[in-house]
Amino acid sequence: MVVLGVAGGRIKATNKNFEDQFVFSMIVQDGRVRHIQEYVDTLALAQASETVGD
Repeated sequence: MVVLGVAGGRIKATNKNFEDQFVFSMIVQDGRVRHIQEYVDTLALAQASETVGD
């Protein structure tokens, strides 16, 4: 199973908003989630975390 989504928020330390895309790859067996792998746009989070002079 694959889940696509978008998450957003604000980095408290910089007061910058971010929006990142994510993908969850899941293996479901017998009605239970057996494995989850997450892929996240870390660049969006890194840019929102930058402070002046970074």
